Amino acid sequence: MKIELERRGDCQIIRLADDLRFWKQPELEGKLLAAFDAALAGPPREVVLNLLEVLRIDSRGIATLVRLPIRCAQRSIGLKVVMPRGVPRDAIKHIHIFDPWPTFEDESSALGSSAQ
Repeated sequence: MKIELERRGDCQIIRLADDLRFWKQPELEGKLLAAFDAALAGPPREVVLNLLEVLRIDSRGIATLVRLPIRCAQRSIGLKVVMPRGVPRDAIKHIHIFDPWPTFEDESSALGSSAQ
């Protein structure tokens, strides 16, 4: 798993890549939750969660991702999601966890769209 945080003004970008299979790897789940906490410090006006480079995900990875929209909603922080491709996209879309938030095909589209 790779995590990258970037702040652009009032927007926090969280880029996740590679493997989000956390089953039997609680240390990776903890690392991602710590990154979420760091990203929401401030707090930003909005968060762009970029999942484009996620190659694999399991149910525990999805359960961990669910925590970000909850934390954003509790703090009145807007959320935009750049969806992954392939099987990870299908798994996330099947569960509908990001249905209430705008989703995008790439990061530049998410950053270029007006706040919702």
